[in-house]
Amino acid sequence: MPQMAIAAKVPFAGEWVDLMAQYYTTTADIYRIFGELPVGTGLLATADNGEKSIDGFEWPLVRMLELDTDANNRDRGKRFTEYLAEQQLHLIQYRCERLLAKPLLSSNAPLVRAGLRRFLIKRIGRRLSHPHVGIESLFASGESIAFKEAECAPAVAMASLALEGSK
Repeated sequence: MPQMAIAAKVPFAGEWVDLMAQYYTTTADIYRIFGELPVGTGLLATADNGEKSIDGFEWPLVRMLELDTDANNRDRGKRFTEYLAEQQLHLIQYRCERLLAKPLLSSNAPLVRAGLRRFLIKRIGRRLSHPHVGIESLFASGESIAFKEAECAPAVAMASLALEGSK
């Protein structure tokens, strides 16, 4: 998700600073910097077609604030990424709460963690004190492919819906 889709402004150096409306970086870069997503995950190129490394993820974040990429700005830039990560978590939590409030859904229906950022659903489940399960637990496969099943599950779900809609 492009960061400009999460927030128009971020706190930086004691001020609210506008983010550039440019597609330099995504939230995946934030989670790679935090160490929550391995650097090599994801098949797509980076938003700016830069290198897939911590260094390559950090400078586009600072660029979103129209700042020089010196070490001081990079260090302070890491702090505003925490704000963006929290804003994304709020957006996802809002959508989960809306779905959980639907009358046809059982009140104890678990949230299913799937995709590269499934750790976010785990956080939301804990915040809401709501049950959550990893999609890999729903498959009877060996541990060696469980990660790939969980990682690819959203794509499989979309393909299944597309096939169903074409009938």
